[in-house]
Formats: sequence, C-alpha cells, structure tokens
Amino acid sequence: MASGYRVSAPVYGAAQTLIVSGSSGLTDPVTNVTNREGGVRVSFNAPGRVRQVRFRRRSDSAGTLMIRAWNDSTQAKLTEVADVRSTTGLYTVTFPIDVLVVAGTNYTFSVGGTGAGSLVPITGIDPTVTNTAGMTFSVMRDASAGAGNWPNQNSAGNTYYVEPIYEPQV
Repeated sequence: MASGYRVSAPVYGAAQTLIVSGSSGLTDPVTNVTNREGGVRVSFNAPGRVRQVRFRRRSDSAGTLMIRAWNDSTQAKLTEVADVRSTTGLYTVTFPIDVLVVAGTNYTFSVGGTGAGSLVPITGIDPTVTNTAGMTFSVMRDASAGAGNWPNQNSAGNTYYVEPIYEPQV
C-alpha cells in the first residue's frame, strides 16, 4: 500500500428479524392470489445489510415465487431470488447479493408469482408486526400492475408474510 491507507470491510452485528403476525405458525395464510406482488415497507435506524428474507408459502402454491428487494425512493429492484418449493412452511432465502441499506431510507421486501400455481399467500386482515431495534415496519404494500412490479400502493386489510433479516453495521 503506497498511500498508507487501509480499507477494511464493514463489520455487521447480530441479525434482527421483523416478525409479521402468523408467520411463526400462529395463523396460516388463508388464501393465495395469483399475479400479485406484495410485501412489507420498512425503514432502518442505522446502515447495514439484508442478506436473507423469511416468507411463508402454502402447499397449493406449487409454482415459482420470486422474493425481491426494492429501494422505495428510486423504485428500483435491487435483487431477487426464486423459490420453487411446494410444501406449506416458513422458509428463508438468501439473496444473490447483499442489500446495503441506508439509515432513514424506505425499502420494500416482497414476494410475487405469475405462472400457473405461483400463488402468493395472504391473510385478509390488518397485520400485527413486531419491529426490531434497528428496523421499523411502515405498511403492507402491493403492486397495482401485478407481479414483478414495484409495490406502489398501500395494501389495507391484507397481510403479506415477508420478513427481512437485517444486520446492522457496527
């Protein structure tokens, strides 16, 4: 190093998971919908990253579901990962790249499906969400243009079982 500067990688703290009511098995999603993109809008109190997302699916959703991360200020899709399981359960997926979050910025984490059997589980109730020390739930969101599109509107009365796992930078 000729310049005398050293660049070190960020260090991250313990993972924090947003909890959406019913995701821990207390209440199963009551229905599935097709051609839907829906999820949770959250903000972060400190910089960090989201590498994984937990989500719920039902056995009657046998098609591919896409789990996505969006930057709400730019409406840009940051990354996505496919899930092809066909059994009821609570699952965790890992994004191919880390979502580096900025303090005070809103992000939406969503699930969407378009093909035959690609059904997004929802419950037609307003959610109960447990925040973490570094991540705050704002609102459920869905896309008026359907699956694969930025969730651009508030989704009153629907709960999407999508839970980002946040690691604060220390």
